[in-house]
Amino acid sequence: MAKTLQVRDVPDDVHAAITRKAKAAGMTISQYLLRLVTEDAGHLSNAEVMRRARNLPFRKERSIGTSDILAALDEGRGER
Repeated sequence: MAKTLQVRDVPDDVHAAITRKAKAAGMTISQYLLRLVTEDAGHLSNAEVMRRARNLPFRKERSIGTSDILAALDEGRGER
């Protein structure tokens, strides 16, 4: 079941900006904010990205050094 969120103490300039953006998008403020929070909820936190990366099955136990990075940059520049 859908829940209701309430945001208090929104500064006037923030409210005005959200109102302008919602109007430009052809949406109500509620529709616009719902779209924003839905998109944000779908993004992983940095901590979750790192946790998942640590658990990747193909992860090599090798550190990448400066020389590796510079070599990859040189290789990429050569492909241009």
